[in-house]
Amino acid sequence: MKEEIKRNLLIVNSRDRKSGTSSDFIYSLGDNSLEIEAVSLKSAAIPHSYGNINSTNNLVKYSIGTDFILTDTYEGCLQINSILQSYIVPAGRYTQEEFLKSLNSTLFGVLVVSYNNVSSRYEVTTQYTLDVPFKIADYQYQPALPNLWTGLGFNLDTTLSSTPGVTLQAPNAPNSPFNVVPVEYYEVPIPDGQYNIDDLLVEVGIALSTNISGAINPVINSVTGLVSIQGATETWKFEECDIAHYLGFDWKTMPYVFSPNIAPHKPDLLGYRYLYVASNTLMNGYNCFQKKGDKTSIVAAIPVCSTYQGIDKYEAPYPVIKAYDTAVNISEIDIQILNENNDVVPLDNADVVLVFEVWATVRL
Repeated sequence: MKEEIKRNLLIVNSRDRKSGTSSDFIYSLGDNSLEIEAVSLKSAAIPHSYGNINSTNNLVKYSIGTDFILTDTYEGCLQINSILQSYIVPAGRYTQEEFLKSLNSTLFGVLVVSYNNVSSRYEVTTQYTLDVPFKIADYQYQPALPNLWTGLGFNLDTTLSSTPGVTLQAPNAPNSPFNVVPVEYYEVPIPDGQYNIDDLLVEVGIALSTNISGAINPVINSVTGLVSIQGATETWKFEECDIAHYLGFDWKTMPYVFSPNIAPHKPDLLGYRYLYVASNTLMNGYNCFQKKGDKTSIVAAIPVCSTYQGIDKYEAPYPVIKAYDTAVNISEIDIQILNENNDVVPLDNADVVLVFEVWATVRL
């Protein structure tokens, strides 16, 4: 006779954890393990003890340098023995790093092109052993296109080394637009806390001034509500980071400029919109939340409706039940409270309370 499946409430308080922190912990069911048939999160109480700027998003990321626009597609050829191979760099906007990455991806490992910051010259380094004549060709399949190699400062019909690791430096300075300042990248942390826009602008100004020359002055326009950053004496832009997004900047489309850098959107300092209760033990690979290639098994998504130092109380209106194909023996449960970037939320040891409905053949 089939055993009756009993419905239980399992109350998990991070204060009673076996190990870990209040937002990333192991909870033990004690001496007895359970044969669980199904589980669901019934309710949650998560303290809003984290500021809108915290250890998961407190880096101001930016770069100094220039980018350039190739208005034309460039073509250059290499000649290996009597065989000509054409290499193309399409028109577009590039930093020097992006340009070199695009070019080297087309060279199939025969050569690697780099830039020497000391001599301000481009260089080519042979990658394969070649026992036949190997040179920069003076021929192009599309002669109407500007020549890639002369643009980088090389002379046509130049013989290259057939020995791996040997580098040849261009004898000439690169032509415009390839004579750009190489990009340097920086990450500067600011203190954790709950910020309003004025306080955040002060800290961002300090972080930018650490590496960018000039009297950096971030301000917010009282009429438009848009942030602008003035005073730089060298070209710069934000890189991908939450703080740039909170200030209204779009790092993907932001150009390298002196000043002012004006945000296209108004600031948004609300922080996380959702928290996620995760457990690999309970979900066992189901309900995956994916961010930047990392997958995490999610029990439930909790909307953030409280303000700083409040508490988010969640009662599942339509509980999602995870039913196992066969009963799963569980003695310990891993619990993580994650943000939208799949990072563990720093709750500063404030305790989480989770109430699960558990279907098992025994009473808890």
